[in-house]
Amino acid sequence: MPEQIKTESLASVAQAELDAPAIGPGLSRWCGRVLIGFGCLLPLLAWLSPLGFAPTLAFTGLLSLPALRARRADRPVVVVVLAGLVWFSASILWSPFRPDELEDATALKVLAAVPLFAGAICAARC
Repeated sequence: MPEQIKTESLASVAQAELDAPAIGPGLSRWCGRVLIGFGCLLPLLAWLSPLGFAPTLAFTGLLSLPALRARRADRPVVVVVLAGLVWFSASILWSPFRPDELEDATALKVLAAVPLFAGAICAARC
């Protein structure tokens, strides 16, 4: 019985790998370099400006957007995140708050942050 479980789990891992889109070695090297650069900047940011972490992570995600892929196992998470974004965007319609400046528009920040941060996460998985 344990051999059957082991075989089934290996088969599911193999199927998940087949479902994952192909990522070439060039993209893997690029993502690795971007993440190494981000890792080298972290101590400097922690010492000089802790508030610079989010923009630096967003820039890392921007550089890593070609690695943005959704595997079959990621689809439920993607659906939940997209549903949250739709709810968040729709809730702006009935909110009494109206931002005066662009920097106060939280919805715009969240809509921009989700793909950028997801790009950084996918770069780490390359």
